[in-house]
Amino acid sequence: MKSVMKILFTSFFSQLCILLFISNIYSNHASAVQLVFFQSFNSKGEPVIFEGLYSHAAISFQGMWLHAHPYYGIELTTDLKRFGPHYKIIEHPNYPEPSIAFVKAQMHKKFNIFASWESGDETYCSKLVGQALNMKPTKMRFQSKNWRSTRADSYRGQLGLSPSDVYWHARRQLGFKSARQIPETLLQVPKSCAAYLAF
Repeated sequence: MKSVMKILFTSFFSQLCILLFISNIYSNHASAVQLVFFQSFNSKGEPVIFEGLYSHAAISFQGMWLHAHPYYGIELTTDLKRFGPHYKIIEHPNYPEPSIAFVKAQMHKKFNIFASWESGDETYCSKLVGQALNMKPTKMRFQSKNWRSTRADSYRGQLGLSPSDVYWHARRQLGFKSARQIPETLLQVPKSCAAYLAF
């Protein structure tokens, strides 16, 4: 009888440990803040480079994405598929998503691609994401030919972050890794993207 009870207890304890382990993995994944970075391409299929590989960034918040865009403004959305199929998602289980207070503070701001880092009234996509993660700005370069038709020369050397700056800082300095699962808000993209997401 004792041996039977021992076997039952051991089996129960083993299953409990497995359930707790799975639960812990799911909990960590569910709470992981995610960042998404998009690439842009011209009509010839060539990448449009501004300040590195990526041209747009967003951060997860309670099942949605928070981002700043010249057309959509500061927005909470579940639809980022409109920005195309070329993207990279990274995450970190130990970094919390932005606070409600932070998100509310962003919603009244205006979009300005040349907004100063210190401005509390204007923002852009990578400034928003960078400040959500307490990143330090660097001097903006604006060296790409794609800036020539803009006022970028006037802002060269201004403190800020590009989407690619945010990506590499998150990967190299903060320890973000490739996402283990594509969010449902980005699932409806061509299957060919799987290879891109894997690098």
